[in-house]
Amino acid sequence: MSLRTHGRYDYSPIIDRPLWDWPDGRRLAVYIAINVETFPFGEGLAPDLNPRQPEPDVVNFSWRDWGNRVGIWNLLEALDQGTARK
Repeated sequence: MSLRTHGRYDYSPIIDRPLWDWPDGRRLAVYIAINVETFPFGEGLAPDLNPRQPEPDVVNFSWRDWGNRVGIWNLLEALDQGTARK
C-alpha cells in the first residue's frame, strides 16, 4: 500500500537522483533568504515571544529587533568571509 501523495512531483530518493555539477566543477550551491522586518515600537505585535510586559514592551520588541540591529550584520560578515577566495 502506498501513501497518498500531493501529485506535484514524483517521490525521488536522494540515492537515485543524478549528480549535478555547478560551474567550475563545484558540488554545492547555497541560497540564503533573509527576512528583514520592521516593527512599530509600542503598538502591539503578534505573537508575543515572552509574556506580555507593560508598554513599552522592551522584552518582546528586543527579541524581534535584535536581528535587524545585530544578527543581520553578523550573518553578512560571516558570508563575506566565505567569499574571500584567491
